[in-house]
Amino acid sequence: MTVLERIRAFFDSPQRQAIGWAAIGILGLALLGGGMALVLGGGGGGSQRADPDSGRTLAATQIGSQATATNSPSSSPSASPSPEATSPSITPVAPQPQGGGGGGTSNPPTPQPTPVPTATPAPSGKYCPSDGGSSAPPNAVFGLVTIGGAAAPAGTVLALAFDGVPGPTATVTVEDGKAGYRMLYAGGGGDCANKVGAAMSLIVNGQAFSTGGLVGGGVALRFDVVVP
Repeated sequence: MTVLERIRAFFDSPQRQAIGWAAIGILGLALLGGGMALVLGGGGGGSQRADPDSGRTLAATQIGSQATATNSPSSSPSASPSPEATSPSITPVAPQPQGGGGGGTSNPPTPQPTPVPTATPAPSGKYCPSDGGSSAPPNAVFGLVTIGGAAAPAGTVLALAFDGVPGPTATVTVEDGKAGYRMLYAGGGGDCANKVGAAMSLIVNGQAFSTGGLVGGGVALRFDVVVP
């Protein structure tokens, strides 16, 4: 008897057929559950064979990842802060005026005007002769007179000028071969040429020679006139 005939003989009775169909249904459910488990578990139901090269491949992959991370620009140290972020800001402070000792603010010094030289004023006024009643004592100017290296001739006229305004006159006298002169004058008021402080000069033969003296500067003044 063959295997197929044996199976047919086993399932001849209705009871055995029911048992067979039940066994087939249970086996089908078992196979369906196993297939679902394989699908949901990603094929993890069976045993996996260890690959000796997989460990070395994983290690090489990790080393390469570390080297890439080390050489990556993102792993480089951060750049130093810019000078604008680190340098302190400087605010200019206006200079404060120097104060005197009080607590208030002192005003800046007023600039002084630069002195401008003034020209010598033109002669003004006229010579005021002494009337003899003035309280101012008479002053004298005297000296020797030479013209061209020799004593001036007798009778040579000299005039005493005040700020260029001629005043009293005198004539030369000769004695012992020497020619000399002497004249008196007095100071006048503020509107006179011979006012106090006026410069005195002697005029001989149309030439003026400054004596270096001033009205009120002394009672007697000697000045030798030398005419070239």
